[in-house]
Amino acid sequence: MFGPARRAKYIAMALAIGALVCGPASSKENLDRSDREAISLFEHIISTEKDFYKSCTISDKWLDYSVFAENVRTYIKYPLRGDLSPPNHMTVPKDIIRQGAGADTVICSEPERAARTDAALIAPSHSGGGTFRGQKILASIMTAQREFSYPIFDVDYRTAFVVRENSRDNWIKTENNKYRRFGDGEIVVFIYRKKNRKWKYISYDVYATYH
Repeated sequence: MFGPARRAKYIAMALAIGALVCGPASSKENLDRSDREAISLFEHIISTEKDFYKSCTISDKWLDYSVFAENVRTYIKYPLRGDLSPPNHMTVPKDIIRQGAGADTVICSEPERAARTDAALIAPSHSGGGTFRGQKILASIMTAQREFSYPIFDVDYRTAFVVRENSRDNWIKTENNKYRRFGDGEIVVFIYRKKNRKWKYISYDVYATYH
């Protein structure tokens, strides 16, 4: 079906992708290359939406969500039959995103995010005079969070896939409780290419939306 040269190329790509999927490579040089490229890639991602990435907007955990085989076949021409999972990596987002983007405050944990939401709801901020479940609404706030997968790179580190979950929630405080009134979100894969030693966004594919 494939000539010797093409088979050799696909075998090399399979070995490289397999090393990323199954865990950190045995070679420290390979692991360092992956992290260096991830740092550079996230520096580009953060810089393109600086206004969004304010305090406590990125999860402190990697998103575990597979890239669909169709996307892999389209952008790196690899005849993959199954979906491709992010590598089982030893780093956390703070190891990668902080270094490249200087985003010291944008990453936080769920307890930190909950504490910030509670603090924001302490002061009365709702002037509409509405009620919720029979109780007067005293304060409201809209929160946003993004969770990223660790990048999946092709064998030449020229193409990268990053899955991102983006969620938004509206919180309200009444006279006796706090409620999540409504929320929505989506899960999207973003595809990047490296040109002239810099990562550039080239396309995306929406995997899911929810309310």
